[in-house]
Amino acid sequence: MLIGAIDRITPKESCLDKETAFQHAENKLFLDEAESVYHKDIKLTITDYDRQISELKTLAESESIDAKLKSNFYGVIDRIEKYKKRFKEQRLIDFLSKVGWLPGYAFPQDVVELRVVQPDYSDKMNLSRDNTAENC
Repeated sequence: MLIGAIDRITPKESCLDKETAFQHAENKLFLDEAESVYHKDIKLTITDYDRQISELKTLAESESIDAKLKSNFYGVIDRIEKYKKRFKEQRLIDFLSKVGWLPGYAFPQDVVELRVVQPDYSDKMNLSRDNTAENC
């Protein structure tokens, strides 16, 4: 399905091997455990948020701190939980651009059509997308 989509937007005379390009992207995003975008930029970030929350809860539950400091710890925990929630709910294109997997400057996020101006390719490439949910 995805290779078919790649095939539809690339010129027939392109030397891009669609299978290789797809496999490389899949490896970089998910499969190469230690170096994947998923592992380095998602899993480790969420794990770090959870670690910070756990450490702060341990400190906040300590009997040796006063009520004001305990309240401050819980306030920080609340903010970290909000950061974690915001991180998990961000748009995919924003995330991929932020971690450098997609160049942010090349993907304006409010545009739904890319026009190819080279006459040799403009009739062969269809990069138009509407902004309905079924195309996401």
